[in-house]
Amino acid sequence: MEQFLYQLERREVSHLTLESRGPAADKRDNELLGALRRRGTGRNLKIDHIRGMDEPLLWVADALLGAVVAARTGQERWLQHIKRNTEIIEI
Repeated sequence: MEQFLYQLERREVSHLTLESRGPAADKRDNELLGALRRRGTGRNLKIDHIRGMDEPLLWVADALLGAVVAARTGQERWLQHIKRNTEIIEI
């Protein structure tokens, strides 16, 4: 998560919406974010948790990751459609 937030900050992302995994998991995310902020990462990043069924755009990440995984197993046709508008960062 630290590297992910660092990469977002480098790209001047100011707002991140995460899919809620329930109150306990969301609380752990927020506690982790607090710890990272104290260490200097994510200080200017606003983070919200939203249920997947309440925000269809959260599904885009699943589709993108599916295209990347498919490409790594030899099925590159989906990644080819989005490649020129996508930056893949390996952490």
